[in-house]
Amino acid sequence: MAEPAGSESHRNPPHGGFNPQEFSEHIREEWDAVAEEWGQEGWSELVERSAGGVSERLLDMANVGPGDRVVDLGTGVGEPAARAARRVGESGKVVGIDLAPQMIAAGRRRMRRLGLDGIVSLQVGNAGDPKLPAGSFDAAVSRWVLMLVPDLGGALQRIRPLLVPGGRLAVGLWGHPAQVPMISLALGVASEMVDMPPPPPDAPTHLWTSGADGFATLLDQAGYEDVEARPTTTAFRMPSPEAYAEFIVTMAGPLRLAARSMTSAGRGALSAALADAARDFAGTSGPFTLVNETLCMSGRRPG
Repeated sequence: MAEPAGSESHRNPPHGGFNPQEFSEHIREEWDAVAEEWGQEGWSELVERSAGGVSERLLDMANVGPGDRVVDLGTGVGEPAARAARRVGESGKVVGIDLAPQMIAAGRRRMRRLGLDGIVSLQVGNAGDPKLPAGSFDAAVSRWVLMLVPDLGGALQRIRPLLVPGGRLAVGLWGHPAQVPMISLALGVASEMVDMPPPPPDAPTHLWTSGADGFATLLDQAGYEDVEARPTTTAFRMPSPEAYAEFIVTMAGPLRLAARSMTSAGRGALSAALADAARDFAGTSGPFTLVNETLCMSGRRPG
C-alpha cells in the first residue's frame, strides 16, 4: 500500500493489547474504504507526481532493468509497480500484492487504463507473508508499507527467499514524525478530534522512528548483505490548506472511516481543524509545500 497519511486508531484491538490478526483486518478495511478514490485520477495523480522520486530511487536501489521480474509488496493501486513495468518492458514482469481486495480491483482498472496490464499482475496477498514461489524475482520493492507489518523482522526473512541469489530488496519508510508533516499534521488533529486511545506499545505505526540503523539491523538479522540507506525528500505541493484537509479526509482510510460515524457538523469541524493546522504550519492561505523524509533502504540476498 503506497500512501501517505492516516490515523492510528486501527492499532487498538477491541479486547486490549496488540492482536496482529485484528490489526491486519483493520488495515484492510481502512484501505478498502478509499480504494475507489486511489484508483482514479485526481488526488492519486498528485501523490504520484510527488512520490515518483521515491519510487525511482527504490527501483534504482533494487537494480531494476529491462527483462527483470519484480514484486511490489503492498502495491495499493499499483505503485511503484507501474513504474517498474516501464523499466522492465514487455520482456519482464511485475507482480503486485496488497492486503486490500478493493485496492487491487482499483489497481487492475488503473493498469488497464495505463496500458500496463500485460506486464503487471496484481493479486490480493500479505506483504509481510507473501505466498509466492521461491526464487521467482530479480528484485522486490515496497513503498510506505513495511513499517505497518507486524513482526517486521520475520517478514523480511520471509521475503528474502522470493529473490534469486543476488537479488535486491528496496524499501521506502516514512521517517520520524517531525520529518513527515504530511502525516503528523493529520495525526495531531485526529488525536484531539477522533476517539483514539493510545496504541499498545508493541503495535506498528505509520512512521518509522528507529532510523536507518534500526532497519539496517533488521535486514542484517534477516540474512541480507550489502545493506544501503538513502534518505529521500518527498515534496507534496498543495493548492491551499483547505485542499490539504480535503485530501486527508478523502484519501486517508482511517480518517475516512472515522468520519462516517461523525455528524455533518463534526465532519465539517474536522476538515476546518485540518485546514487550520496546515495554515498554521505553512504560514499561508495559498499554495504551499509539505516536505517529508522517506528512508530508502536496500539489501541483497546472498549468492
